[in-house]
Amino acid sequence: MSAQPAGRPSQDAGGPAVLATREDSSARRLRQASLGMLVMLIAQYAVGIGVNLFVSLPGHGGVGQAYAHGPLLAIHASLGLLLIVTGARLLILAIRPRRTALVVLFTLGLLAIVAAAVNGALFLGNGANGSSMGMAMSTASALLCYVAALYIAGGRQPREG
Repeated sequence: MSAQPAGRPSQDAGGPAVLATREDSSARRLRQASLGMLVMLIAQYAVGIGVNLFVSLPGHGGVGQAYAHGPLLAIHASLGLLLIVTGARLLILAIRPRRTALVVLFTLGLLAIVAAAVNGALFLGNGANGSSMGMAMSTASALLCYVAALYIAGGRQPREG
């Protein structure tokens, strides 16, 4: 029997028990990440409401203006960027184990977040109600995608016993 380097699995490490453990670990990571994304989206929605109620926007400029009009708008813009990065990371996490339904939901969720960001940039430039509505509807769409993903990722498969 040859010595195995520390931290490396043996050749027979691909048995059913190990594969089930890997699948459970992957599903747990996807559930936790989906829940984290939901919390961040709700926080973003709440901060966005605060911006809408309490921040005066210039009606011109672009994304750079987000950091020039107080901390609330800067937090909103920064959280939006973090949501895009996190959405991309979730998509990668779902692609690796080939969870097709989650890949579809995470792709749609990321697209909704990007749409909210685009509407946010437009809102900074024009202050139009349509852009504000676009942010809200895109956020609602993203929330729906990540709730559905949390439900799907949380599903338990019956084990043969």
